[in-house]
Amino acid sequence: MKSPESNSHGFSLRDLLAFIPDAAILVDPDTSGILEANQLACNLYGYSHSEFVRLQVSDISADRNRSSRRMAEFRAGKFEPRVIIQHRRKDGEQFPAEICSTLISPDGEMRVILSTIRDYTVQRLIEDQLQKLNERMSITLRALPDLIFEFDSTGRYVDYYASRPDLLYRPFEEQIGRRIEEILPPEPAAVVRATFNEAVVSGSAKSPTYRLEIGGETHFFEMTLSRKTGPEGSELTFIALVRDVTERALIEQSLALSEANYRRLVNQSSDFILVTDPEGNITFANHSATRFSGYPEEELTKLHFLDIIAPDWKETVREIYVTQLETETPESICEYQLLRSDGEVVWVEQNISLIIREGKVEGFQGTLRDISARKSRELALASQMEVATEAAQTDSLTGLLNRRAILELAENELDVAGKSRQPLVFVIIDLDDLKSINDKYGHSQGDAYIQLFALTVSQNLRRSDHIGRVGGDEFLLLLPNTTSEGGKRVVKKILAASRRTRLGLPGGSSHPLNCSLGMAIVLPDQELMAASNYFDQADKALYTAKQSGKNTFVVYSDELK
Repeated sequence: MKSPESNSHGFSLRDLLAFIPDAAILVDPDTSGILEANQLACNLYGYSHSEFVRLQVSDISADRNRSSRRMAEFRAGKFEPRVIIQHRRKDGEQFPAEICSTLISPDGEMRVILSTIRDYTVQRLIEDQLQKLNERMSITLRALPDLIFEFDSTGRYVDYYASRPDLLYRPFEEQIGRRIEEILPPEPAAVVRATFNEAVVSGSAKSPTYRLEIGGETHFFEMTLSRKTGPEGSELTFIALVRDVTERALIEQSLALSEANYRRLVNQSSDFILVTDPEGNITFANHSATRFSGYPEEELTKLHFLDIIAPDWKETVREIYVTQLETETPESICEYQLLRSDGEVVWVEQNISLIIREGKVEGFQGTLRDISARKSRELALASQMEVATEAAQTDSLTGLLNRRAILELAENELDVAGKSRQPLVFVIIDLDDLKSINDKYGHSQGDAYIQLFALTVSQNLRRSDHIGRVGGDEFLLLLPNTTSEGGKRVVKKILAASRRTRLGLPGGSSHPLNCSLGMAIVLPDQELMAASNYFDQADKALYTAKQSGKNTFVVYSDELK
């Protein structure tokens, strides 16, 4: 597989991960190897970056078998985009991980898995509490005065329970052994029979609301019907829970006939509520929405919903609406920036619900909340983390990567080179004359000498190259995806630039930035060694360059062992 470092336009996927606000990793679906990870992912699992990108997905999964099955699903292109899997940190601690994944092809050829990961521990505790509440709710529901019927496999009544016999359409002794159509009028009988047929196929079904005249009064009912589980070979039967929903049905009818009632209810909400038609035209806005957006209601209801979304977010939100409409997903939640009438941009969280009546999508209802304060805190924290990370990786004198950062990057580049079977060049650079500058002019001039050299080299590198200061007058240069000949061209360019550039010294004199360089080549067709081995090879080549008169370079070969 090719390196995921950049696509054909030079866009770095590492940069993409850095901008994702959650822990994020890139995974090779063919090898299950972790190709790249942002700092949030490293923090979540307790690994350094160089450790993380040497791991397999199974190394961070507490269930290796499930991990293997999921990777097979990715390779087959049939996978759940969101799963919750038990994962393991470096210290062995396990936690439930919410993982959202997608397959991406940055250059149209390679495929990588982009996954964002969240610690689901708190959410799991909440879900457990909700489950307990649901269990208590179930006990309560079983105590409610519902009608319970048992049907045989043909839809004949065989048993019942009714705490309110007055809700029976006929006395039950008249129903025993008779089919649905023999008991109920044609219209409700058709509804119940359709529900029964669906339960025969799927195991359970719920009816739409149906109407019965009982004792001179109109009642509305809903039925939930489930296949009864019994011993193997036993006769197939079904349990039906029939609930009197007359009060609710009358309320729903009243609300459906009264748009004024609907407006009064939603206008009492402190949330911003917008309703659109399927094309996205705003048809209703409550008072909170008009106050927050700054548009009067009569003006807001003439706009398309994209008109009140910040330009940078229009396409993202449009795709969310289109996808939800095409898949008929009942609800979705997103965050984006809203554009007020005065031009102010504010962060909002929106719950988007489909409005479906009689099986037809009639539009969307969006419930929005202002999350500007939360976003400000998140951005401030991210900025602080970025500053702290940069400070921990930077050499204070030159502004280049420090020793720890460049050596960690060397390990990462070597891992990428091995997985993508691409060449890599290690170059160690030593300033030839730093000691004489320090001895003759003092360490302040020596520091200026180092700073000017660092600037000169940086200006003569490619975008993909990396340089760091590993010692007083020693630098390490990494040239990814570079052959021996390509490395020589870069080194010759550095030598030429350093010879041209001179440091002004007291007394009107100046001195060129003389340096010696040693190169070691990582070849894609050879077995990889540790980064320290290539560092040693480059160091031996540097020593030979020094012995050869300095101010030159030498490429490591077996003769230098």
